[in-house]
Amino acid sequence: ATLAGQLGTMHGQFWQSPVYGDLDWAIDWTLPSLRLGIPIIQEGWPAVRKVWPDMAPVEILDFFERTWIYDTETWLDRIAERPWTMIHGDYEFDTIFVGVEGPVGLDWQTLMKSFPGGDLAWFLGLGASAESIAEEGALLDVYRAALAAAGGPDWSRDEVLDDAAASLQFHCTSAVASLHGVIAAGAPAEDRTRQRFEKMVTGMMGCAERWQVVDRILD
Repeated sequence: ATLAGQLGTMHGQFWQSPVYGDLDWAIDWTLPSLRLGIPIIQEGWPAVRKVWPDMAPVEILDFFERTWIYDTETWLDRIAERPWTMIHGDYEFDTIFVGVEGPVGLDWQTLMKSFPGGDLAWFLGLGASAESIAEEGALLDVYRAALAAAGGPDWSRDEVLDDAAASLQFHCTSAVASLHGVIAAGAPAEDRTRQRFEKMVTGMMGCAERWQVVDRILD
């Protein structure tokens, strides 16, 4: 709950903030180099789907394939139009230290101007446990309250989940593509890097199923 609130505060403080100005390091979804990753996703997706066909319900896998995998540029343009803030880009337990004075986020090289649901989905998906899923509604409410109090929008739970779901096309498919690279490099099942990327896939696909991504993202 502390981490969800901290995330909401950061997103609210930088909500469409003019502090960015013309800073060339503040990348967003219009960055041309993002298109360079399309062939990597298109290669990795079918390979992993073949060896792991049940990584998510088939209707979700078909949806990602129909939309993002083979029409990536259209969907990159769509998510680039969403209201933005500053996001961490990799906000999850492996990039957070908890000290005497509380949690500190590290690993900021993926910072960008983006919609906040990307951070929220990554955090809730990769950190998911039976306990956190049972309390997910309460965690969303903590995030919503912090977001609004810090200057962001006063979103409902559904609006927060709509924004989080919009990130799942990228999160799920890029996690699969990354896993494909690790497997293709010969990493055995017990390799920590391989296990980490498998956790990314299962975590994000779990969000896609819980949040009914096919119904939230209209294609």
